[in-house]
Amino acid sequence: GSNLWFGLRYMFWPGFRQRYEKALQTALARRQARVQARLSAKVQAEEALMAEQRKKLAHALERGVQLISDTEKRGHEMALQERKAAAERAQKRFEELQPLLLRERRLEMLAQAEQVLKERMGKQPRVDPASK
Repeated sequence: GSNLWFGLRYMFWPGFRQRYEKALQTALARRQARVQARLSAKVQAEEALMAEQRKKLAHALERGVQLISDTEKRGHEMALQERKAAAERAQKRFEELQPLLLRERRLEMLAQAEQVLKERMGKQPRVDPASK
């Protein structure tokens, strides 16, 4: 019981109440400061993470756009190369077939000339060279 009396006696000391309240206030302020520091650290960490993710996303978008434009360029270049190769193949084929075409044309002209000759020979009376 003396402990209780000892504690109660302290309560009625002059200035005890102000000191007690002040101690409570400082303890509360310290606790609030710790909580605030912890929260602000969390918020800062989250903000840093968000900034990093935003940077990553921007980089990924940039890379994607770059890849798309690269593939478009490559596709354009490949199409040009294919057209050039097709033109070269056509030229080669033409060069290979030209002599054949010329020969065919000559044969056609010969056939026409033979036809004309036959027609003329048919119209003119045939003269036997032996009877001359």
